[in-house]
Amino acid sequence: MEEHQSIRRKVKTRTVHYLLRIIIIGTALVQAAYGADTTLTYIPKNAVPLLPTLRSVQVRLFPDNPIPMYMGALVEQESCISLTHSKCWAADSELNTSRELGAGLFQITKAYSKNGKVRFDTLADLKKQYPDELLELTWENIEDRPDLQLTAGTLLVKQNYDKLYYVPTAFDRMAMTDSAYNGGYGAVVKARTACGMSKGCNPNIWFGNVENYLPQSRAALYGSRSAYDINREHVTNVMSLRLWKYRPYLY
Repeated sequence: MEEHQSIRRKVKTRTVHYLLRIIIIGTALVQAAYGADTTLTYIPKNAVPLLPTLRSVQVRLFPDNPIPMYMGALVEQESCISLTHSKCWAADSELNTSRELGAGLFQITKAYSKNGKVRFDTLADLKKQYPDELLELTWENIEDRPDLQLTAGTLLVKQNYDKLYYVPTAFDRMAMTDSAYNGGYGAVVKARTACGMSKGCNPNIWFGNVENYLPQSRAALYGSRSAYDINREHVTNVMSLRLWKYRPYLY
């Protein structure tokens, strides 16, 4: 009897050690994948003074946002080349190419056609819709007004979120809102429609379902990544990697 108990204790001990090894190896793999500062927990230093303003803007303009920490994750995704880069969470963060100008915390965009004509101007559109809120914001002063950038970004997200009222769960509605932010609301509608017409695909679930039916081009655009890849990656980064660490600041 004692011998049997001794054997059981040894087996139990080996099992515990084995599980601990799995946990340690898994933790090491996560740290290797996301870096020592880790995307999952590190708050960029430039974010700290802006988070209270972002919270107050949301409370005023988007009080029914069920996942308010999403806004912090979105700013990080849009403005941070790396979490320690000087332009991460910086109002003067900028992407400026022959095809587009993206400015600030949310990379508010003006896009151009090949002949140099403006294809769309997100700031101009927002100012038409919200003249009182964004009266003072211009392309000339946008990098000097982080307060108005936070207002513009919040209103832009709220637009897409409100349009997706028919998605029943808050998480999937926000995931599709993020896809719309990056690739347009129309693309999300097309993806949901195609998903709904496909056997086994649920148009109300983003991951593993709607994301597989995005209409964006799969041809290489930036390096080896296509517009299709970029949109899916955007949602994964925001909703899976960057989101939860902002909960203490934006709830």
